[in-house]
Amino acid sequence: MNLILLLTASGLCLLAGFCFYLASPNQQLRKHAVSTRGLNVSGLLLSILALISLLQFMGTPAAIFLLLTLMMFVLTLGPLLIAYLKREG
Repeated sequence: MNLILLLTASGLCLLAGFCFYLASPNQQLRKHAVSTRGLNVSGLLLSILALISLLQFMGTPAAIFLLLTLMMFVLTLGPLLIAYLKREG
């Protein structure tokens, strides 16, 4: 049960970070701008769901730290990976 909660929360957090990345005006995945309001709201809701899932598994400070760490991971390495793949392909 704990592993399922952790994997669910991690997946939700990664999806939230991806939504926040797509809402950025400097994103390199799409050529045209997309609706930033919808993506920001989706990212916020996914972040809240991930935090709720993490709070079932661990304490409040650890859950917030893990959520922010996963967000930083996506928002830091995601653009680098996308730029590398666009350069190669």
